[in-house]
Amino acid sequence: MTVHARKRVSIPGDRVDVSVSKGLSAADPRSAATRARSDEAPPEEQFVAGVLPREASGVCPRRGASERKMWAVAGGKGGVGKSLLAVNLAMALTRQGLRVLLVDGDLGGANLHAMIGMSGTGRTLGQLLQGQWPDLSTIMQPTRFEGLELVVGSAGVLGVADQPREKLLDLASLLRRSEADVVLLDLGSGASYGTLDLFLAADVQMVVSTPEPTSIQNVHGFVKCALGRAHDVGASEHFAPQLVVNRADAGTARCCHRAIAALTERFLGRSLPLLGHLRHDALAESSVLQQVPVMVLDPG
Repeated sequence: MTVHARKRVSIPGDRVDVSVSKGLSAADPRSAATRARSDEAPPEEQFVAGVLPREASGVCPRRGASERKMWAVAGGKGGVGKSLLAVNLAMALTRQGLRVLLVDGDLGGANLHAMIGMSGTGRTLGQLLQGQWPDLSTIMQPTRFEGLELVVGSAGVLGVADQPREKLLDLASLLRRSEADVVLLDLGSGASYGTLDLFLAADVQMVVSTPEPTSIQNVHGFVKCALGRAHDVGASEHFAPQLVVNRADAGTARCCHRAIAALTERFLGRSLPLLGHLRHDALAESSVLQQVPVMVLDPG
């Protein structure tokens, strides 16, 4: 995944299509004058516009909105770039003056804190779920980035990842009632019940893939499990996943999307809209090694 100034992400269909200098790009039929006006927006605003539904109050939820927006980033397998997407999307939102609560929803192998140079010790989401802390506010940690707070997940603690659905729905309710304008969940890889329940509780459901056949197969498996879980718990109306293809140009992303959509339509009877794609960039690897978001390494 990359949000480098030279890289582009295309958002097709009924999504907001804009050209951006921070990593998102448009292949849309609008006039040159309209696109020129879009180019005048700040890079972080254009970044967000590329990955959000048109109906989300223009570009994103407004501060003080009564109904919080909860977004989830998931993936059928590890290493596809979902954490990079979550971190840099969070940074883009804060630069628009929004308060963002970034939540590491991986209860078995949390490491989102390392992406922004923080320690994983202290109060965690796993401890909250185990009843060690009274409420969500006690585990929300400030970061060095204005407008961004973090909830650390859990790693290396036996049994924490196995939470009943009722407790996870209570957690989702707590997250919605937080003071944040946006709650951004970076979920664990795979299709455990806990991951699926949090994914289905989100308003915006993003599934990240790369063009590799193994990743394509695992995305199909994830969508299949999510749909099955939605049917089992009566949450089919909340099933609305969208695909983000990482480390791909526009043509490769379309091919990847066609392959995945063919599987989901044939075997599940469901379409999987393409939300966007992100080109490969070495800066993404550098950001992980330096524990600094791409949008901080290259703010221009």
